[in-house]
Amino acid sequence: MTESLIFKIQQMGSLILRPLVRMLLKHGVSHRTLEQQVRHIFVSEAASMLRDRGTKPTVSSLAVLTGLSRKEVKRILEADFDGLAEETVSRNRIVRTLSAWCNHEDFSTDGLPNPLLNEGEGGFSELVKRFSGDMTPAAMLAILLHSENVVQVNGRLQLQKKEYLPLETSHERLMLFGTDTSELMGTIERNLECSSSERWFQRKVSSHLLDKNAIEEFRAMSNQKSMDLLEYYDHWLSKHELQENDPNAKYVAVGIYYTEAQHEDSV
Repeated sequence: MTESLIFKIQQMGSLILRPLVRMLLKHGVSHRTLEQQVRHIFVSEAASMLRDRGTKPTVSSLAVLTGLSRKEVKRILEADFDGLAEETVSRNRIVRTLSAWCNHEDFSTDGLPNPLLNEGEGGFSELVKRFSGDMTPAAMLAILLHSENVVQVNGRLQLQKKEYLPLETSHERLMLFGTDTSELMGTIERNLECSSSERWFQRKVSSHLLDKNAIEEFRAMSNQKSMDLLEYYDHWLSKHELQENDPNAKYVAVGIYYTEAQHEDSV
């Protein structure tokens, strides 16, 4: 590997790590905690790479690939580490339920979510049982009331907001940072390695010269246009979904984000 390539990889790593480190510092997480997690992930990803190559991962091969000692690799392999938190699963179930409420003909009319009774045919409990996996209607309702997605009016539940986002920095909101960043980076990684015909869509539009007086107008316009597109995708996906445990079911996602300069300079 050339020195110039190593330098570029280091620059890339710094860009990726800065927002992560800011998030960790805000929540009192030390560098030692991150270091331990990185060790686990290095071993996990190295094992996955070896299996993809048709090679059985061993302590020795993992040590060579990661640069960790054999003793450390063995300790990590014997530890109980799960990188996918339950909050991610819960979030996906909530989003799936809200999507069905907005798009499924049993719970919406002309693309608008129906006010639902809590029980009975076509009610909230039926919606949750059909589309949330194993979450209980009571647990789902508590979450949606707290996030202000749902309000109770005249004995019925009305959907106020189609998109789910917890109000405070909760476990679930932190998982948004992790899952969405991971998915974007996974797409970028694939596009760096595969042929042009197999690349996934990855584009953005930006300007360094936008009049600062036009920022609020652009932000509002981009929010609305992006939401319209995502709702179109959501409606299409809902018409092509299978049952929860169908072996042919596969996860897909399209993400859109907005950003603007937050720091004039960096260290």
